[in-house]
Amino acid sequence: MNIEVKNKNEIYEIPLCSIIQLCGENIKKKEFICYSLEKYFSLSKYMAWEDKYKDNIRINGQEVGRQYFKSVVISSREDLIKILKISKTSMMTKYVEQCYMKFDFQVILEQISDMLDRIFISMNNEIKSIIGDFELDYQKNSMINILLSSQLFGGDENPLESLSNRELFMGGISLLAEMQKTNPQKILLIVKNVDHLLDFEEYCNLLKNIENISKYSEIYSIFTMSLRNYVFVNAEKIGGICVINEEIYTFPDMEHIKTFIKSYYPIEEDLSEKEIYKSLRSIIHKLGKENEEINLKENVIFKLFQNSMCYETVFDTDVNSLEIAFLKNNCFVVRTGNSSCKSKLKV
Repeated sequence: MNIEVKNKNEIYEIPLCSIIQLCGENIKKKEFICYSLEKYFSLSKYMAWEDKYKDNIRINGQEVGRQYFKSVVISSREDLIKILKISKTSMMTKYVEQCYMKFDFQVILEQISDMLDRIFISMNNEIKSIIGDFELDYQKNSMINILLSSQLFGGDENPLESLSNRELFMGGISLLAEMQKTNPQKILLIVKNVDHLLDFEEYCNLLKNIENISKYSEIYSIFTMSLRNYVFVNAEKIGGICVINEEIYTFPDMEHIKTFIKSYYPIEEDLSEKEIYKSLRSIIHKLGKENEEINLKENVIFKLFQNSMCYETVFDTDVNSLEIAFLKNNCFVVRTGNSSCKSKLKV
């Protein structure tokens, strides 16, 4: 399945799967895609300046209603904290209200209400004996407000603001999964610039958590990122990776990728799957950029600065003369000696 996002005369097509990684360096296109999806599935009214976003979403070429997904957007620490804080519209508030509806909690709160009645009776007897015919009262149906006036803390009563992004993410995702159990619906989770919120190892752990949740609930996740080496690549996730640059590029399955590299690599080279994953992670954000430079002098200068700071640099492999010739040539130089400018790997 694919999501199509229309922007005037252009259509941006991205895969629809449980985990989608929007890579690349065209920030404007990525932001347009994310905001279009966020706005469409939020059910909020379009403002006058938002005409270009109106009804611009299709799934597999078909119109879908604005209730097809419920959008949940995270773009900062503040968004994570808002999900977990108890406020009028937060997810945590809805969860507390669900807990309140459970019978055992209501019984306990009724007992508290009876105790409050006794306190108010005693207080009012005291007031009447001292200042005359006056009395205090409270609304018995406001017991839920006692719970909703509380605050959520981390372990050891640490305020939410002191928790790490990893802790906030894990708490927020677990809460979302729990809410799905009692109120199942299709969720579109959009996490913008996740590479600015979590380090790569934390991101990989988050993906595992979301993957487990997706097995029993309909949560679709979109992550945007652009930092070098920051993308999770394996045979299962490759279909959900979409590179947003001048061209929008999605990948075929890993078998096609391995065959393509083996067929067109300028020398006889049997790269392992691990090596291919590593190479893709390194270059993925630059794919589809016109006139992207491969500059040897930049790397020499980089090494000079690294040396001055006493940081080592490692030359990853020995470069063959045919590989250098390939890098300098605008066309494919294949091992047969033929050349082609259009030997593109098809999705």
